[in-house]
Amino acid sequence: MNIELTTILLLGIILMSVVLSLTQLIRIRNDKKRISTLESTVNELQNNFNALCSGSVGVGKRISRLESKARQQAERQFRLEHKAPDLQSYGNAARLANKGADMDELVDHCGLSRGEAELILFLNSQQQAQSTH
Repeated sequence: MNIELTTILLLGIILMSVVLSLTQLIRIRNDKKRISTLESTVNELQNNFNALCSGSVGVGKRISRLESKARQQAERQFRLEHKAPDLQSYGNAARLANKGADMDELVDHCGLSRGEAELILFLNSQQQAQSTH
């Protein structure tokens, strides 16, 4: 009976070992499938990341060009604004001359020299003469 009990125990242990081994093989196979799926996901994410990086480089270059153009426009505007007071005084003088102002009024109100005021009055009279013809 001792030998039979030992044999049964050994057979039980062997059977348990086989069942555990099969269970382990199934787990390993499932883990390999999961690893394969994860590897393909990682590869896809790497490709997407690379595409985003290359796209961001293009966007960065475009932003740099736009910033450069904006700086150029700001510089042009700054230069024009510094020239603008002169142009504004000429525009004001032309409007006043059109309303009948004389040379002294143009000099006093617009800060023009007498020569500039004479020129504006002359141009205004020429323009009025052309518009009446």
